[in-house]
Amino acid sequence: MFAQRNIYHIPPANAQSGEDLVIKVSLLDIEKPIKGTLYYRSPKGESYLEIPFVDTGFNWEAKLPSFSLTEDGIEYLITFQFDNEKILSYPRVDPFNNPIFVRTVQEDNYFGEPLESDILILSPFPNANLNTDNPVIAVSFFNATEINRNSVELFLDGADMSSKYIFDGDILVYAAKGLRNGFHTVEIRLKDLDDQIIKPLIWSFSVKELVEKESNTISYFGNINSRLTAEKIVDSEINIAEFSGKFSLDAQWARLDNSIRISSKESIYNQPYNRLSSNLSFGRFLEVQIGDFFPQFTNLTIDGKRVRGLGLDVDFNWLRFQLINGELNRAVQRKSGINGAYDLIYDLTDNETDGTKTYYLDRTGFEFKRGIYGARLSTNLFNKVEFGAHLLKIRDDTTSVSREISDANFFVDSSIDGIISGNYNLNTFQTQLSLNNHNLFAPSSNWKGIKPQDNLIVGFNIGTFLDNRKIAIDFDWNLSLYNKDIWDGALSIAQLDTSIDNSLDGFIGRTYDENGDPIVSSSEISTDQIPFDPGRMKDIFIINTNMTPLIPIDYTIMKSSPLTAIINMPSSAFKFSIRGKYNRNNILLEYQQIGPEYISLANPFLRNNSRNITLQNRIGLLNQKVFLNIGFKHRDNKILDTVVNPLNTNTFFINATFLPGPGLPTFSYNYQSINKNNEKTNLDSVGSKIVDLREDSDATTSVLALTYPFNSGDVKNNITINYGNVINLDNFASKRNEAYFFAKTNSNILSFNLSSIFSSFLRTYVQFNRTSLEIPTFENDLFTKLPYTLTSLSFNINRKFLGEKLVSKSEASLLSSKGKNSSTLLGLRSGVDYYVREDLNLNLLAYFRFSHNKNPDENERKIDINASGITLTMFYKF
Repeated sequence: MFAQRNIYHIPPANAQSGEDLVIKVSLLDIEKPIKGTLYYRSPKGESYLEIPFVDTGFNWEAKLPSFSLTEDGIEYLITFQFDNEKILSYPRVDPFNNPIFVRTVQEDNYFGEPLESDILILSPFPNANLNTDNPVIAVSFFNATEINRNSVELFLDGADMSSKYIFDGDILVYAAKGLRNGFHTVEIRLKDLDDQIIKPLIWSFSVKELVEKESNTISYFGNINSRLTAEKIVDSEINIAEFSGKFSLDAQWARLDNSIRISSKESIYNQPYNRLSSNLSFGRFLEVQIGDFFPQFTNLTIDGKRVRGLGLDVDFNWLRFQLINGELNRAVQRKSGINGAYDLIYDLTDNETDGTKTYYLDRTGFEFKRGIYGARLSTNLFNKVEFGAHLLKIRDDTTSVSREISDANFFVDSSIDGIISGNYNLNTFQTQLSLNNHNLFAPSSNWKGIKPQDNLIVGFNIGTFLDNRKIAIDFDWNLSLYNKDIWDGALSIAQLDTSIDNSLDGFIGRTYDENGDPIVSSSEISTDQIPFDPGRMKDIFIINTNMTPLIPIDYTIMKSSPLTAIINMPSSAFKFSIRGKYNRNNILLEYQQIGPEYISLANPFLRNNSRNITLQNRIGLLNQKVFLNIGFKHRDNKILDTVVNPLNTNTFFINATFLPGPGLPTFSYNYQSINKNNEKTNLDSVGSKIVDLREDSDATTSVLALTYPFNSGDVKNNITINYGNVINLDNFASKRNEAYFFAKTNSNILSFNLSSIFSSFLRTYVQFNRTSLEIPTFENDLFTKLPYTLTSLSFNINRKFLGEKLVSKSEASLLSSKGKNSSTLLGLRSGVDYYVREDLNLNLLAYFRFSHNKNPDENERKIDINASGITLTMFYKF
């Protein structure tokens, strides 16, 4: 279930390009969550990447890395998981399909300037130290599709070298001669296809005397971070130790990057929390990844899901090969605690004729090892046509989970004759049953819980560019074969013959009349039409009656309309898009269809059985001072003709941002309107009851943000004010019964932030947020909306001492909730950063959180320490 009332979060007004974005959340639950996760993606993507939340005392925080904040903005959602399998999310309703959108704005230094180009520096790398006075300067324009190459100018140390460089395909090359020892700067000036100036590309390198020792051509760098946390949440004590680090070796012609995260949160009862990865790259041509990595083929197959294993990427610009071989999930043998591995199912007890009983003990709490293998080959022909084909295979290993777990206990109640209720393991329980002449059936496979699965995806994509690369056309098609239960293995041809009917007659789906004569049907399939034996395909894909769909294509439609049959295959997914860039307009027209039986186990966030149409335009006006993002999206589930009442979702949105320049106020306004309807106009009957399944609702979201920088004497201030609301309307409200439950929450949000810089040694932050909710509920058998208000106030002060070697950070926070039950949380947090050296930093943080609860029914007030904790962090870079 998803719940809203216990998560308190104010979405940021915008994100700053080139800077990390910190997402903060407050929880009003007194229980400690197992984990919190921030899911984020590009608005153009389908799948999400994950970042864990970190408990900082009063808030939970997750940091979106700066590289994820593209000009398209960012979409994110929040989930918290608890021991009782409760999940809280933000947004509340369908969060994975209705994420929060945040627009990205450029750095202050470049307000009003054109966006950066996508030029890739090949040689020399920025800040490189070279042992030659004849370096080759090379950059790639492969991704810089909007550049007018006739406008490119090259400057070396301020001298114009434009007449001396050459273009070799997409590579600009200039061979410098006789450079002096010391520091050198390269500048590339250029314009786009509309003759607008692009921000220059500038970087530097150094030339030094040739050093005889080869070891000096290898550099290394990295960092080490350790964190110890001790917390007490009500009556629960939590101690966490975590170590992380990065280490890189750079030999100019090759580079090795290693990263590690080891945490005491790692548990054999869950999927791995620790991370270990190595990345070996040879220029831009070859990349080898070992350990944990996040491969991407397409957004309909795998698009950033963690894999533990081996990854290979060979890229020659015109030809690229990618390989994945590893596992998505490791094997988990059991969950912690009683009944973590076994479950005695009393309803399946068999009474034997001799008076004895056979009890059924099921295996539970396990997860199969899920292996993955993928390969993709793509080519770029003449920088005009792109084509790629891929294969992705995912299968659960049924041998990875053991039947017997000797130390796993399960509870047995007093209903079994002759056995005392209590906790038993497999051996002790079997012994007690034998002493009382009872039997135990504990199957070695086909357990009632999670079923092992198999998934095979094949597909291709093709794209081209028109009108001097101003128009990009892409088509992506995929076919999924999915088996939801492979316990029984693959079928033979004979077993497939009788999978739908009981007649072994060489036809699948043939039926007979009472005289034994076949009934003519266009849906029957001759086994002679199946070009292979399913049993021989088991190493590629396991085919049996649990396969979805059993027949991937409708042969009856195939005969009359092949194109329709292929497009509407229930296990296919495809996307067609046209992108155009003209005069600061970025136009997108996209059609995407994901069949109801299309499954990618490597991309669990895909929404199948959906058809999506998107029309969007992002405009930059007034020399990139005004940005408009306007669009319309339609989504429905009417892919198959059998759908009677499809659910239609129509979304209109507009985002406007005004960035006049450094030191001036900025404005942004976001508006979104979502209409959902299922084309149903009449009530339905279920048995003797009349139910109302009609859907026609509107959800309108508006957010207005103002940022105003100003000076007060020597104090530099920045004010940000946000106001937003969400209004849900039921268009059938006047036609419904008074007891109908319309489960959508209205909200109003007002936030005020003031940051002040008094000097380089003193900064303060003041934040005020107020959220008003109208939570739908039932009272006295009538539908009503209960008001619920969350108000928070926080003050933060940072002060530097000892010439910036010591930084103190203190915060006082107040969070008040008023509704049917009211409560107040007071948080006090204080810490210090001590910079022992430039490369060594120590951090100490302590916090207390007090709660004040009032129960109006009992007229009782209670004050206690809700939570407390201390965190010690060490960071060392080299």
